[in-house]
Amino acid sequence: MSTPANGMTPAQAAERAAALAEMTANALNAARTTLGEAADVTDIVDRRLRDAEHGVGVLSDQANRVRYAETGEEAEFPLRTARYAANDVQEDLRKAQGGIDEVRDRLEQSARAVAAGRDFLNELDELPGQRSEANDQLRYRLAAFDRAVHGAMAGAERTNWRLRAARENLEPLLNVPGTVHDQSRTAAVIQEAGSDATQAVDGARGGIRTLRDDFEATWSEASNISRDSSELADVLRAGMNPTKPSEQTSPAASAEDPRRAWSDGRDLSKGLNL
Repeated sequence: MSTPANGMTPAQAAERAAALAEMTANALNAARTTLGEAADVTDIVDRRLRDAEHGVGVLSDQANRVRYAETGEEAEFPLRTARYAANDVQEDLRKAQGGIDEVRDRLEQSARAVAAGRDFLNELDELPGQRSEANDQLRYRLAAFDRAVHGAMAGAERTNWRLRAARENLEPLLNVPGTVHDQSRTAAVIQEAGSDATQAVDGARGGIRTLRDDFEATWSEASNISRDSSELADVLRAGMNPTKPSEQTSPAASAEDPRRAWSDGRDLSKGLNL
C-alpha cells in the first residue's frame, strides 16, 4: 500500500480527515452555543438597566422637592430619598457591569472556538485530496463570523465604559451631606447627577440593543456554519475506509470535543492566535 508524503497510509489519512472534520464541527458548534449564551445575558443586562432607568427617573422629582421645601430640614427627607434611589441605581449598574463582563467572556470563548475550528480546517486541507471549494467557502464564512464576534466584543467594552460613567455620575450625590444648608445647591447636585446618569444609562441601553441586533444577525450565520461543518464531518465519516488495527493512529482516538473541555474550564485552543 502506498504511503502519502505526510507519512500516513490512505486509510490513516481518511481517518485523520474524519477526525479533523469532527473537531471542526464541534468547535464551531461551541462557538454558536457561546454566542447564544452571550445574547441571553444581554437580555438580563437590559432588564437590569430598565430598573436603573426607573431609579434615575426618581431623582428629578426629588431635586424639585428639595428646591421648593419650606425649610432645610424639610428638604432632608427628599434628599435621603434621592440618595437611596441613587444607591439602588449604583447596585443595578454594578450588576449590569458584571453581566457585560460575562457577555465579554462568552464572546472570547466563541472567538477561541472559531480559531480552533479554523486551525482544524487548515490542517484538514493539508491532507491529500481534502482541499475543496466547500472548505474554502467555509473558511471565508468563518472569517466573517470571527469579525462579527470581535466587533461584538468591542461593543461590549463600549457599553461597559458607559456603565462605569453612569456610576461615576452618581458619586457627587452619594457624597452630599445629609444636612441641607443650601437647598438650591443641593437640588442642583441631585438634578445634575440624575441628568448625567440618565444620559449614560440611555447610551448603555442603546449599546445593548445594538449588541442584541448584532447577535440576532450573527446567530443565523453561525447556525448555518455549524450545520455545514457537521455535514462535512458526516460526509468524511461515511467515506472513511475501514482501517486495520495496525494502521490506526492516535490523533483520531484522542480527539476531544472542545465543547466538553471548555465546559470543564479547560481551553484546548490556548496559544491560538485570535
